Amino acid sequence: MEKDLTFEILVEEFNKINRSRLTLKNLKREKIRKEFACWLQERMKYGYRYLDFLCEMNEHILERTTAEVGKTEYDSLVLPFDTTIISPYEFKELDDRERLINSKFMVYEEKPVLYFDRQEQPTPVVIQEQGINTFMTQNPYSPYSTLYWHDLHNSGHFDIAVGIYGSIYDRNIREKLIIMKNLKEKIIGDDYKYDFNCDGDIYFAALVSDRKIKKMKFKTR
Repeated sequence: MEKDLTFEILVEEFNKINRSRLTLKNLKREKIRKEFACWLQERMKYGYRYLDFLCEMNEHILERTTAEVGKTEYDSLVLPFDTTIISPYEFKELDDRERLINSKFMVYEEKPVLYFDRQEQPTPVVIQEQGINTFMTQNPYSPYSTLYWHDLHNSGHFDIAVGIYGSIYDRNIREKLIIMKNLKEKIIGDDYKYDFNCDGDIYFAALVSDRKIKKMKFKTR
C-alpha cells in the first residue's frame, strides 16, 4: 500500500473530528504539518488511556491470540505488545514482521476473512495452532469497518473488542456512538460487557465479548 493512503485516512479522521478541510497538499506546509503531528501525538495519548480502560474489561486483550484490525502505524495501539496486526496499511517501523498480516479484513458468513487486492476471492484467516480468537479495533474509520462484527461474536467461536475514544470536544462523537449502538443492538445474549466512561475531557466506550472461547480452524483455499 502507498504511504499516501495512510495519511489520506488519517487526514479524513482529522477533518471529521475538527470539522475542517485539511488536505494532503496542505501537509506540505511546515506549520500545518507540525500541527497535524501534534494532533497525532495527542490522539495516541488518548489511545493509551483507552487501552488501560480496555484492559480492565479484558486483561488478556493484548495477547498474540488477539488481532488488531484496520489501523495504521500512527494510530495502532498494540505496537509495543505482542498482538497480531491485520491492516492494509504500511508498518515500516514494525520489527517483528511475523506479527503483521498486510491485508484488508472483512467478516463473511460469521468467519474472519482476509482480502488481498490481487486476489479475486477472499481468503479465510488461517487460525494457527495458538489460534487468533479475538479481533479488536478502535475508532472505526467508517460504519462499514465493523460491518458484521456482531456475527463473529454471535457465532460463539470468536471474541470481539470494539471501542471508541477521544476528546469530549470532538465534533464526531455522535457518529461514533451510533456505530457502538448499532453493534450492541445486534449482539445476541448477554455474554459481553459494554462500558462508557470519561476521564477529565477524554471519553471511552467499548464492547467486549465476555465468555469462554471455542476455537475454530479454517483450511486455506
